[in-house]
Amino acid sequence: MLHGRIAVTGKTVAVILTGGNIDAGDAPRAAVAQAGGAMSCRIVAATAADVGSILTLIRGLADYGAWHTQVVATEDSLRRTLFGPRAAAETLLAYADAGGAVVAPVGFALFFGNYSTFLGQAGVYLEDLFVLPAFRGQGIRPRLFRAGGTAGR
Repeated sequence: MLHGRIAVTGKTVAVILTGGNIDAGDAPRAAVAQAGGAMSCRIVAATAADVGSILTLIRGLADYGAWHTQVVATEDSLRRTLFGPRAAAETLLAYADAGGAVVAPVGFALFFGNYSTFLGQAGVYLEDLFVLPAFRGQGIRPRLFRAGGTAGR
């Protein structure tokens, strides 16, 4: 399970995710409001150093969809398959930013290239797109979607 703890000091907002559903309700949005700013978002390509965050978000997606018993991925398997010599997919992470304080990662997109023989062109297949429920409605999902659609080209 992802559990979240939120710390607010002046304009500094921190969300600490430790694994499953954030049990703090709408506390992240309240923290952003308390920090006095609209939430913006930074989308970055994940690196091997991010496998712990990726796995936490995968478990969050599984919990949200009631598929938690199906997750067998480990940090090692993600490191090997996403960042090894033959990476099977690419991952983007969304970092929320509230008034200059980076809060994150709060979402991810996992995608890989495909090919259409009928069209004779390459494409991108989006496997997963997930934003923590408390951070939805902030425009993060559309930004992840757009970034994933152009990343492989």
